[in-house]
Amino acid sequence: MVGGNGQNEQELLDADTLRALNHFAFGQAAMPGDTAVLATRGHQLYLLQDDAPDKLLTFPGGGLRLNAQFLSDDVFVTYENDRTLVGADLDSAVKYRISILPQWSGTDIVPAASGSRFCIHQNAYKVWGSKLSVSDEHRIRDVDIYRIFDTHSGKELFHFEWDPRPYISTLGAPAISPTGNRLAVIRSGYLEIFELP
Repeated sequence: MVGGNGQNEQELLDADTLRALNHFAFGQAAMPGDTAVLATRGHQLYLLQDDAPDKLLTFPGGGLRLNAQFLSDDVFVTYENDRTLVGADLDSAVKYRISILPQWSGTDIVPAASGSRFCIHQNAYKVWGSKLSVSDEHRIRDVDIYRIFDTHSGKELFHFEWDPRPYISTLGAPAISPTGNRLAVIRSGYLEIFELP
């Protein structure tokens, strides 16, 4: 996928030949997978596949910013609402739901290249003990959360959280190894690698 900056169109290119396969006007957002493309038209989300009509999905599209991404060849994740992620197949059947902090809390979704696992990374701040809130963007966030899930079942496999203070800069997204067996995070200025179960 190229373009989309400066109010110009995006183009879907063939990775081997660089031939343009599709065009998406400014105001649309798109993400290619190996067998399909997720794209918005207005605030609606569509699944585009070769030799098939474009399919309108029942999930919100997100407008200029796509609220969906592929986790594997046959599973994508999107927001059902601000506090719920859904994993769905190419027929748009929901496979699982995952409760999250509100998506505007700085949510990163990082899939493994193998398509076997993915990471949800969020950050917020705590108020009144363990209650989590993200309503005040000017406060320093004091909880950084990493959760690893199985792509096809939605089962949570690993959960790690910590207080990043006094670090006040934006925390980078984690990286997950191609096999999904390791997670790399920056914590207190150090790169840490977790071996995942």
